[in-house]
Amino acid sequence: MHKRILKALPKWMVFTLLVTTLVGGFSLGAVQPALANALSVDSADLWTVNNGADISASNGWQKITIPNPDLDWQTQLGFNARTIEAGKTYKLSFEAYADQEKAVVLQSYKGYEWKGYNPFTVTAQPTTYHIDLSYPEAVGELTLKLQIGHLNTLYIRNVQLTDPSSQPPLSSNADLTDIQLDGVNLQGFEPSKVNYRFTMPEGVTTVPAVTGNVYDSKASAEIEQAPAIPGTAKIKVTAEDGVTVKRYEVRFEEATTYLVNSTFDDEPAGTEPDGWENLGGGSVSVYESADANIYNRGDAGNKVLKTFHSGWGANGMKKVFAPQSGTVTLEYKFMDTKPGAASVLRVKDSVTGKEALNVMQFFNLKFNMDAENVDAVFLSGYTPESWVTVKLVMQVQTKKFNLYLNDALKLENQTFKDPTVSAVDTLTFEHVSWANSEDATSVAHQAHTYLDDILLNAGPVPATALANGDFSGTDLAPWIPGGGIVAENIGGHASIRVAANAADGRLEQAGLKLKADVDYNLRFQMRSSTAGAMTVKLLNGSGAVLDSETIHAGSAAPTVYTLPFKAEGNATALGNAKLVFEFQAADDTPDDYVLGNISLLPAEAAPPELNKTAYFSVSDAKAEPLKSNRISVKKVRIRAAMNNESFVTRSGVMVIGLYNAQNQLIRQVYGGKSLTSGAGTRLSAVFTMPADAHGYSVRIGVWDTYSSKNELSSVRRISID
Repeated sequence: MHKRILKALPKWMVFTLLVTTLVGGFSLGAVQPALANALSVDSADLWTVNNGADISASNGWQKITIPNPDLDWQTQLGFNARTIEAGKTYKLSFEAYADQEKAVVLQSYKGYEWKGYNPFTVTAQPTTYHIDLSYPEAVGELTLKLQIGHLNTLYIRNVQLTDPSSQPPLSSNADLTDIQLDGVNLQGFEPSKVNYRFTMPEGVTTVPAVTGNVYDSKASAEIEQAPAIPGTAKIKVTAEDGVTVKRYEVRFEEATTYLVNSTFDDEPAGTEPDGWENLGGGSVSVYESADANIYNRGDAGNKVLKTFHSGWGANGMKKVFAPQSGTVTLEYKFMDTKPGAASVLRVKDSVTGKEALNVMQFFNLKFNMDAENVDAVFLSGYTPESWVTVKLVMQVQTKKFNLYLNDALKLENQTFKDPTVSAVDTLTFEHVSWANSEDATSVAHQAHTYLDDILLNAGPVPATALANGDFSGTDLAPWIPGGGIVAENIGGHASIRVAANAADGRLEQAGLKLKADVDYNLRFQMRSSTAGAMTVKLLNGSGAVLDSETIHAGSAAPTVYTLPFKAEGNATALGNAKLVFEFQAADDTPDDYVLGNISLLPAEAAPPELNKTAYFSVSDAKAEPLKSNRISVKKVRIRAAMNNESFVTRSGVMVIGLYNAQNQLIRQVYGGKSLTSGAGTRLSAVFTMPADAHGYSVRIGVWDTYSSKNELSSVRRISID
């Protein structure tokens, strides 16, 4: 039987492992020291070979040299293990590589019965192999053979035969026991608390080195140090099971004097917080609980502010601070417990009663609302019982603000609700309940609102180094077009056309202020006609700190590009840098581009949320000829699907239009669902035309409900000749 199998496998070298019974010996447990040692560098004497094959130690591996690979060779290793039990599945694992890639067959031998397993390939790269072995009956002696042909050299180590059922489960513990900053334990550390803030002493600019120790020695930790102050160090802990991951973060901040600093941790539970005024109408109190389902933190000793109103109306808290007319940064966390609960932040001037802005959670997050007239939505689909961190950077002098959600920029350069506000000095946090009937007899949404870590300070914060990157207004400024292009701002993006047979064009912005030796990311979103090609340069006065390769965006959905670079050069030149988008000259037909969502931020900054450029895509477009009862006409059915991939303030209606050879509109059909942002719809239309008609086409497009419905914006054209 042995010889017959070898003949079926031409020119094999046979490497044999022998498993025998040892009474009172070690078990087939998690790791078998005797088995591992049998293949260590010091155990070549345990191997037996013939026909000239040689086994020797080589850099931690067992090296099997075969002088004549055209012959069959047998290398035999004996080691002791318990009897293989009936019905169990054992795992054989080992590391191996060879001087050439070759298929390998594992065979097991019991008495005179051979059993083959699926072939696998040994390559020139060290690889760990795992093979399952099982027998219906107990085995007192088991021989394992690796059949290898046409090899000169094989390397092997770490051979293990294990019984997985006897192994303890892998640990899922991904905790740290401590975190150190420059070797000193971080105060207030708890294994279950993953986010920490550390304010640097005044005048200290060196970033502390962060280290940590894992609770489970079999877990691993990866540390990413903070690049600068302010900045965040990150520790990723992976448990032994390789699945459970916990991420710790330490945020280093510059020394700051807060105008408002309310964490509520030092306030007695069940009381109203000191320094805040109750607006009345419901209960407001400091709340402490270890129930993670209630406020989704699970931090021992953490306290939050709870507001609740059981009837119709609003309640909440008010905080007055010194009037501010410059830059003000407000950060806070909130959580609502039920869908539709309404929590509102208002920033006001108490002297005039004017409101600079507000942020309301009402099924989704909104800002600058007046009753129910909402100017914008920056987070839809809020999940109850989840914490959200909101940060507002308010420029009172210019009546503008930026809004961040969980450290991601969502809104940039937005205008105050009341642009006549000259100073702000009041915060109010309100919780609103309302009834679901006109007489208020049935109260709905009796939810709680929780607030925590309310911080307000005055001073500058990092912002994007360029202006009007989202083209939120109607003007291109401060972008300047030049060369052979025509550019205009069309609500959220720049529409750029490079004229046929014209010179190269450009869109540029000067006066950018960059810091020397800082890593930046330039991000933008673009699509273009098929032939379009462009490059990006950032000039510092004496040269280019960024000079991209040629970019072919194509005509598909807008693509987001990220170009990293280091700001090199002297501080004076970098304080007046210029960003240039260069568009290559078109040939016989114009090239069209859509450009938007341009941001220039330090590399460590969170990328801004995309404000999608207006874009409608068509899929599954088909033209099907139909039978007609009249010889003088022909009929066609058009079917297509359309999706709106535009930014949130765009919507439209799908349109299918029939055009003759002179490009004149003959008939059009519109309908389907309203194409709000992210929505899709399908539409079909049947058109009749003269039987001898030639050059007719169908255009599938959209009526933009924010502009005139008299023109069809073509998205897809289909010839129907």
